[in-house]
Amino acid sequence: MPPDEKKPFENVEEIFSQFGDLFGELFGNKRGVRGSDLAVPLKVSYVEARDGTKRTIEVARRTRCVACRDTPSDPCLACKGTGQVQHQQGFFMVQTTCVGCKGSGRLASCGACDGGLVRTTATLDVTVPPGVKPGVKLRLPERGDEHPTGPPGHLLLEIVIDNTNVLVREGDDVTFETEVPMHRALLGGELEVETLDGRAMVHVPKFVRDGAVVTIAGKGHARVAAGSGDPYRGELARGDQRVILRLSRETQLRRRQVVASTVAFFVAAAIALIALL
Repeated sequence: MPPDEKKPFENVEEIFSQFGDLFGELFGNKRGVRGSDLAVPLKVSYVEARDGTKRTIEVARRTRCVACRDTPSDPCLACKGTGQVQHQQGFFMVQTTCVGCKGSGRLASCGACDGGLVRTTATLDVTVPPGVKPGVKLRLPERGDEHPTGPPGHLLLEIVIDNTNVLVREGDDVTFETEVPMHRALLGGELEVETLDGRAMVHVPKFVRDGAVVTIAGKGHARVAAGSGDPYRGELARGDQRVILRLSRETQLRRRQVVASTVAFFVAAAIALIALL
């Protein structure tokens, strides 16, 4: 078979490797069996998610045992030293990692590790890009668990937004609920609220209703401006902040009483004026 006829098969294998080597065991891995991937949550604040940040984190992972790396060991009988076993599934033969030796092909004899691996703690520097959303996974290649004979797995850092404050993210926008005092609910005026950039003032209209929304433009999270291309290099715009104005039940009742009393006063005054005429 000419060499160029093999290229499509090699390309298919490369495509699978781009998806986290999910099918690596089915088609074989030329670099050996890969270590396990690690999924670790990474909590960041609203401001860090908006502007991006750099973090130094510690991750518990499995690394090769130094003590038994050069220690002679017996070949695994279950896989005959290959580190792989085959299973019949319907019409297909599926190749998986040997459970007995964890893919190493040999049985470690140092007694101080688990199949040639030990648990360690790695210190890593992580860059969180600006405008990152909750649930996004940052992939650090070959920072997962190592393997006795193959390359390490990958580290997946899942972004978790710290939701301990009153600012709630909704896409690129944020919402903030605040209670309006009695005098502001009647007369309107400026009200101080919390934003991602600190405190800011918003205007409350007269006789505002419970649940009314005031929008502060450009006080949300970073997002890629239209047509800027690469989200890591393009010009970043920002979403908006919606301030939900809340009236306590007491404030609503007192305001109704004030409005009713005022209306009654003017009605009585009008009646008295008409009587005089």
